[in-house]
Formats: sequence, C-alpha cells, structure tokens
Amino acid sequence: METKIKEKKEKIWVPKRAMVQAHRRKKGFFRCYGVIYIDSIEPKINSREIIELRLYESPSRIYACAWIRMYEHKLKNPFGENELTSVAANGSGYAGGGGYDLSAAAIVEALHKCGIPYEVLRPIDSGINQVPSFLVELAGMFGFDRNKIIVYQNYE
Repeated sequence: METKIKEKKEKIWVPKRAMVQAHRRKKGFFRCYGVIYIDSIEPKINSREIIELRLYESPSRIYACAWIRMYEHKLKNPFGENELTSVAANGSGYAGGGGYDLSAAAIVEALHKCGIPYEVLRPIDSGINQVPSFLVELAGMFGFDRNKIIVYQNYE
C-alpha cells in the first residue's frame, strides 16, 4: 500500500483515501474504541482524541471505520524515514463468514487502509481483546508517551 506525503510548509502523512462513508452505518453500531492523549493536567487539562475506531454489524458482516488524527510537532514516522508534523488518515474494512474473530479482522483491514502495514497489525489477529493494548502501542510508535494515553470503549 502506497502512502503519499504532501509537502507544503510541513510534511503530512496522508495515505490513500478509503471508503469510510460506504462502510459507516447509521444502524448496527455496537462498539467504539478511542485513544485520548493527555498532554498536561496543570493548570488546565489539555487532551484530545488521536485514534478512533467504530464497529458496526449487519446480519452477515462486521464493518470497522478508523480515523487517525495526530496534530503534533515532530512525530516519529514508524513506517518511513521522514519526520512527520501531523497525521490525518482514515480507512474502513469489513469481515464476513465464520471461524475467526470478525471484529478483529475488520479492524485490521480498516487500520491497514489507514496506511499501517499488516506486520504491525499482527497482535490484533489474536482477537478483539488485544485492541486496547495495541492502540496504546500504536500511539507509542508515533512518539506519544504511553503513560499519557487513555483508551476508552463505548458499547451500544
């Protein structure tokens, strides 16, 4: 999968656009994961969501949509040599059939369409329970302090 780097005043990591609108559903939402980075607490709490995953279900498939929004200075680029100033990516995927964890497979596809290589996504293959810890590690790969990360889950 190719990633494009646009250069204006700064380098921005923007992978190929995926079909998020096509896989996003009004009905069938059943789980959301979010990663919040807490930059500082004193004197005022400064936090923002840097990764969001949403899961939707239909009678035969599970759909996942992912958004990665990291607007930082001097982010690490775990997948290349260029230093990044911001990351804006989205992707979606789905899984159907049986015999494996459909939610985990849909999340892997969505994150892969955000530009993350399959080799990095292998921990999720062991199941949906690995997603929160993987999201902390993913934020850490981009240079965020793992001690300042909160992962939340929302169920419908």
